[in-house]
Amino acid sequence: MNKSRGVKARFAPLLCALFLLPPVAPAASPRPDALEVLRTVRAAQAAQHQTLRGQLSCADHIVPFTFTMEGASIRYQFGNPPETLLLRLDETRSQLDSVSDKGKRKSAVARFDQPVADTDLRYEDLALSFLYWPNAKIVDEQTRLFRSCWVIQTQPASPKDSSYSKAELWIEKESGALLQAEAYAHDGSLAKRFKVTEGQKINGTWFLKLMRIESTSLDSKKDRTPTYLEVLGVDPDNSKP
Repeated sequence: MNKSRGVKARFAPLLCALFLLPPVAPAASPRPDALEVLRTVRAAQAAQHQTLRGQLSCADHIVPFTFTMEGASIRYQFGNPPETLLLRLDETRSQLDSVSDKGKRKSAVARFDQPVADTDLRYEDLALSFLYWPNAKIVDEQTRLFRSCWVIQTQPASPKDSSYSKAELWIEKESGALLQAEAYAHDGSLAKRFKVTEGQKINGTWFLKLMRIESTSLDSKKDRTPTYLEVLGVDPDNSKP
């Protein structure tokens, strides 16, 4: 996989539900309400109904997966090692469950601070919890990837609700979707950075093609072995007409 792919400036590579690049724009305002902007980002997921395939790679470790979007739910099926997760989204919260071979569901909350398949992606990252945190405010206006963005800072209702203390989200003004996200540890240090570097059009909808996920620590501000998430296209075994 070529990790040096360039950014296409015309459409702005965006992050929503980790994969969708939503075209929905927030209401015009000099400085819109931060919680309303986050609702716009979440709402873009509900219209999607298709199955795509992708892979996570970290150093020489490659984890294939498929994800099926059915409105307010996303089913992830990972290989190497095999695991099935179900993410359910509503207006006020997200719920991530592990699904057994027999179809039984078990909440994955207890594993939120653990990595998915030995990569930089945590279970909490898949749950998209920072999009639902009740404390949100616009703190700045900046440019990312040649696009004008609102910078929104979000915090969980309680420190016990997350392994992160806060997150900063770069939401592109024109489209109302995420360009970049940074999550911070409880000691105030940067813990995780998500950055979409390339997008693609699938069945008429823009999705991410390649995203870089970096974990940092007090010992190093740069991840020497970042994780790359790549969406490869429609899953031929589950495609719909």
